[in-house]
Amino acid sequence: MKTSYRRSILWCVFALLCAGHLWAPLVVSQTSDNTAKDAVPNDTTDNDGKDSEAGELPPLRDGPQPAPGAGPVVIIPIEGMIYDFTFESVKRRVQRAKDMNAGHIVIEINTNGGVLTTSLDIAKFLKGLKVPTTAWINPKAYSAGILIGAACDNIIMAPSASTGDAAPINLLGQDMAPTERAKVLSPLLNEMEDNARGKRYPYVLLHAMCVLGVEIYHVKHETSGEERYVNQIDKQIMVDGAKRSSLKDKVQNALGLGGESDPVGTPSQEIATDLDRGKWKLIKQIHDGKTLLTLHQAEAEELGLAEPGTFSTDEEVLAFTGGSEIIRIGETWSEGLAGWLTSMPVRAGLIIIFLLGMVFEFMTPGVGIAGAVAGVALLILIFSPFVVGLAEVWHLIMIFIGFLLIVAEFVFIPGFGVLGISGIICMLGGIVLAVIPTTGKGPMPMP
Repeated sequence: MKTSYRRSILWCVFALLCAGHLWAPLVVSQTSDNTAKDAVPNDTTDNDGKDSEAGELPPLRDGPQPAPGAGPVVIIPIEGMIYDFTFESVKRRVQRAKDMNAGHIVIEINTNGGVLTTSLDIAKFLKGLKVPTTAWINPKAYSAGILIGAACDNIIMAPSASTGDAAPINLLGQDMAPTERAKVLSPLLNEMEDNARGKRYPYVLLHAMCVLGVEIYHVKHETSGEERYVNQIDKQIMVDGAKRSSLKDKVQNALGLGGESDPVGTPSQEIATDLDRGKWKLIKQIHDGKTLLTLHQAEAEELGLAEPGTFSTDEEVLAFTGGSEIIRIGETWSEGLAGWLTSMPVRAGLIIIFLLGMVFEFMTPGVGIAGAVAGVALLILIFSPFVVGLAEVWHLIMIFIGFLLIVAEFVFIPGFGVLGISGIICMLGGIVLAVIPTTGKGPMPMP
């Protein structure tokens, strides 16, 4: 076969591998399940015009909630992009903390975000722990970071820390269709609402981090003096005296909907009832909804999302938790290496090295350095996901069979036909599947 023909084929393989590897999941920033409901629920007034009985407003957080145990305080750092290996690493380190009889686990967060499904898994995992947990934002917890942070019993922040900006985006930067956006937002907002309800965080803050158009107002009850943070729908009921039944058309007109269904994430009545109508006064507007909510440490503390104080050292964290000693459990060198090797930029680089090595190897007679380099790159591509628990045995078999088919095509059969194309498909499928989480048991767990 002519060298130029072979080279063209290999560059096609390169393009397919890169496209398949990068054509992947979503990055976190927001989601919702309960927000798929109408922007304003049906009116609850009786036929005679009397207001229905109001439910009790959920309490806001009232200060630090640490619950120190007898064991040490264990700090578990989460840094960089959050993806499936992060979850595996967190589970291993939490188990080590349990083996130490940890009395309090502190998750130190420094991330710009990550994969939504992984972040949801970590959040659910942390909420299921029997050990008290605290999220220490040091220095940033954007997107997936705040989803994980809000799953902890408390949030504390370093002096210059910031958090928020949690809307989901496509890794390729493409806009999502309405149905796709709804599918992504549903689990995210549902988890955020569960975090707010269970940990007593103001849900409106978490909602505004995930969805554009959520306004935040600080209101105060005229009689009891109770203060709340509410969205624009609750504000219209509680401050302006509007009935809930009159708000739906206003919301739809403002958003240009004109139909019966409201988009996922639209602000809705959350805490107000008709008995609250006009009983509250406005203190100030906190957020206008034109951007996703992002908070610095002082703002998060003022709004009740973070505990009072700044925490820049382990000693300050220890004092907050009330423990007697503090232990850090970071990633081992092997975990760090494995995580680095399975990161997207490194894997993309390995694919390029592998294909360039193959190109140069086919251009020169015999077996040389280029072939050896390509082989090493391929081995790292194959085995690094397997080591960190992402790849399954059948993924490796699939890649190996594809490699053998391509070799057989080049060595034994003139031209490039069925064997070569089948080999490309097998290798492409195996490499992509090796970095996609699988579920189920048996010899072939599926993505």
